[in-house]
Amino acid sequence: MIIQEQDYQRIYDDELETIHLEVFGSKRFFELDHAQRVLVEALIDLGAKTAAETVFDPDILLDTLGLAEDMGNQLYDFANMLKTHVRQPDESR
Repeated sequence: MIIQEQDYQRIYDDELETIHLEVFGSKRFFELDHAQRVLVEALIDLGAKTAAETVFDPDILLDTLGLAEDMGNQLYDFANMLKTHVRQPDESR
C-alpha cells in the first residue's frame, strides 16, 4: 500500500467548514491542544486509509489492468498500421 504523509494543518485549516472547526473551539490547527490534534490526525489518517482501500480494490485493479493491456495493444497495432501507410521523412529520398 502507498503511504503518503498527510498535511494535517492544510486539511484542517483549508478543507474543514467553519461549523466543524467550532466543535474544537479553534479555527487553526496549531491552536488545538495535543489531544485534539491527535484526534484530527487520526480521523484524517482513517479517511485516507478508507479512501485508498476503496480506490485500490483488488478486483477493480485487475479489471483496470486488463483494460489497460487491451488499450496498449490496440494503440501499438494502430501505430504499426499507420507506419505502413505513412512514409517516414528519412524514407523520402
